[in-house]
Amino acid sequence: MVRAHRPRHDAGYKRLFSHAAMIEALLRRFVPAPWIAQLDFSTLELMPTHWVSEKHQQRESDLVWRLRFGPDGSFFFLYLLVEHQSTLFHHMAVRLLGYVSLFYQWVIQQKLLTPSRRLPPVLPLVLYNGRRRWKAPLDIRELIEPVSGGLEAFLPSFRYLVLDEAHLPKELLGPLDNPVTAVFEVERSEDLEAIRRVIAAIQQMPLGEQGEAIRQDIARWLREVVVPARLPGEELPEVNGLEEVDEMLAERVKTWPKKWMAEGYQMGRQEGRQEGEQKGRLDGLREIVRLQLEQKFGSLSASDRQRLAGAAQDQLTRWAQSLLSASSPTEVFQS
Repeated sequence: MVRAHRPRHDAGYKRLFSHAAMIEALLRRFVPAPWIAQLDFSTLELMPTHWVSEKHQQRESDLVWRLRFGPDGSFFFLYLLVEHQSTLFHHMAVRLLGYVSLFYQWVIQQKLLTPSRRLPPVLPLVLYNGRRRWKAPLDIRELIEPVSGGLEAFLPSFRYLVLDEAHLPKELLGPLDNPVTAVFEVERSEDLEAIRRVIAAIQQMPLGEQGEAIRQDIARWLREVVVPARLPGEELPEVNGLEEVDEMLAERVKTWPKKWMAEGYQMGRQEGRQEGEQKGRLDGLREIVRLQLEQKFGSLSASDRQRLAGAAQDQLTRWAQSLLSASSPTEVFQS
């Protein structure tokens, strides 16, 4: 999964998940629990998030939604935290417990208790799209030194849910008929053709009254975050809607292999003044293929680097042309 610039990514996700239809799609598909049936999604309401103190600043990308829950119509709250980083935060349970505690203080101040004078339930949900698997403990007790003799009864109890987008099982992702599934599929996709297939699916989804706004925000997210991460350094035109994003991608699918070739030859000409033009061109092409492989798949193995070092010009050319559609270095080298 290609990493995007964090502030833009977080802002893009905040726009996407500021739509009630996206929250309903998220919970129905990715939190498959019996209690979901007790939620009244027609009552979804985006809440203010200024309740976090200056000392414990909440991030601008985090969202809080509320909706009615259960037979008595009490409120249920969803705390949605967007986590976009390559270094996992091991103590995420502590951070979230702090947020939820501050939120509950605000609930008390605003007199938003349940009819039985209790605090409303909150689901802390982390959306994580880093490359590495999420391994931070989900339960705060896993972070506390084990004790016995009755002291364990006084330890805090808190647990959160994380959706590790890059490693969600296919059966949970389900068919491509859900806008959140579509967003996650884009995050998991490396080649432009796969993203175009997702765009085609989104255009066919019945998204209700919010459909046009959701499609526009997905198009904006693709243009500002996703495509720049996959085509670094490319000048991209302004687009208006998914159809224009698709046209932009279709054009780049055709031209980018040629662009990589041209950049490789340019690097080669520069080196050729010192080392001989033919060798310089070959080395330049080899370097641009290496850079694009690492941009897309991460650091190469020693064996992959060895294959690159011994490749002839025609092999490098084929590999450059197959990069956009390949899902792994192995696919590139087998082309």
